Amino acid sequence: MTQIAIHFDTPVVSVDRFCELSGMTKATVQRRIEEGRIPVMPKQGKREVVMVNLMALAMLGAEHFKEHVAPRKPGPRSRRPQP
Repeated sequence: MTQIAIHFDTPVVSVDRFCELSGMTKATVQRRIEEGRIPVMPKQGKREVVMVNLMALAMLGAEHFKEHVAPRKPGPRSRRPQP
């Protein structure tokens, strides 16, 4: 079983800070938030700052890793016909 250890200084960050950390433009981050590709914390009021949920993003990344990147068990090897 593959184990992943991730350390966060904080579980959520502002969109501006996320842009700094990720290197993405603010427009890209906003678009991905609207598409649901970057999870955010629910807002309590209209003036509240949008906060990117790094914990949820890490969990999505871990799921992707398990589904698409993690090594799979090798299957039976095919044998080449001998000349």
